[in-house]
Amino acid sequence: MNGVEPSDGASTMRLRFNGRTEVADVGMTRLCG
Repeated sequence: MNGVEPSDGASTMRLRFNGRTEVADVGMTRLCG
């Protein structure tokens, strides 16, 4: 797990790894802007 996130896809991967809804919300917020 590097501190660099190449794309929003990383958020989805992190979501599956952590399996937490909070991470999903953060990812969607970034996608929505």
